[in-house]
Amino acid sequence: MKKRLHILLMASIGLNIIVFSVDTIPFVYPQIERKIKSNNQHKKVIIETDQLEKAIVDRSLHIIKSENVTAIWDDHRGFTETIYNKLTSHDQKDFKNYNYPRAFLCYGLSEYLIKKNNLNGLASFKKYFDKYYITSEGKPSFHLDKVDQVPFALTAINLYGFYKEEKYKIFYDTIYKYALSLTNQNNIIPYRPTTDLQLTDALGMVVPFLVKYAQVTSGETAIDIARAQMDFYIRYGVDKETHIPSHAVNMSSNIKAGSSNWGRGVGWYLLGLSALNNIAESYSSEFDNILRSLNKAKNKEGLWSQFPGSSDYFDASTTTMFLYCMPKEGSVRDILNKLDQYISEDGFILQTSGDTYSVNNYSKTSGKSELSQGMLLLILSKYY
Repeated sequence: MKKRLHILLMASIGLNIIVFSVDTIPFVYPQIERKIKSNNQHKKVIIETDQLEKAIVDRSLHIIKSENVTAIWDDHRGFTETIYNKLTSHDQKDFKNYNYPRAFLCYGLSEYLIKKNNLNGLASFKKYFDKYYITSEGKPSFHLDKVDQVPFALTAINLYGFYKEEKYKIFYDTIYKYALSLTNQNNIIPYRPTTDLQLTDALGMVVPFLVKYAQVTSGETAIDIARAQMDFYIRYGVDKETHIPSHAVNMSSNIKAGSSNWGRGVGWYLLGLSALNNIAESYSSEFDNILRSLNKAKNKEGLWSQFPGSSDYFDASTTTMFLYCMPKEGSVRDILNKLDQYISEDGFILQTSGDTYSVNNYSKTSGKSELSQGMLLLILSKYY
């Protein structure tokens, strides 16, 4: 009898530990972390800019080498659903590791380390990229099957420019050909070929690459395709008064769909628009007009939320995308001072809203993310 009770007791303790680790901690820890940051924001010990910048870079290198994905892909679920998903989602590991959050962290690291001439850091990052993302022949070491993977080519362009190794050129040429293979009869690269909905996401993931590819190859076709993406969206997906884009456009009916102020969606659009604006004056009016609207949509801290204009709750992906695309204002110190209360002492930027499920179905969870970490590095590179 005692033995049975002992077994039941041990089983009960084990079950409680599992519940605590997969249900309680993931839900409670982000709340506690945000509360601590909020309470300390007025009494925070000032950290030197160089120290904080180093912490951000060190943390980014640590994240990129980890097998654990930082970005939030699903809202917090109950215990049973969490366990079920963990047991049945082995195929999701590649999906998460070879997707846009890590692509932008790779790009941010390569851009920053090259700009700062950090040879040791760059060599360390190169080893990681060579091991996990590119074969010795220069082909992607992952299954190339979505536009979300296109930004990995931005890193290859940077590494080729620095190291002149042919495999990086083969890599970004391969991704360029893949992007071309997706174009429809109107030269639009759909976010997903299986739906008529074109999302702003596609603009941020494809247009910056096409512009950069054209710059390193003198390829006019890439610019023409980049323009086709933006011109279609400006015509059908953008509000004519505020110049803010809706999340999606139905390509059959040209009807706008989705949120008209989803921050990261606006950020994806802005990434594409600013890339073209940097090389073509014809986009300057559209660019200036949307910046005016975005400056009116700041929260009380002078930053942006997941839904600018209707919420004050800070979102790191929205804010970092906007700051990266906007004209330089101030210095690295000014940027880090703006974001300081949302950057942990060990270099993580906090409060990125989770991945979106579909148009009009947005995450209610926020946390750390490779996307915002990479965008923060791109901002620091820009201000260097």
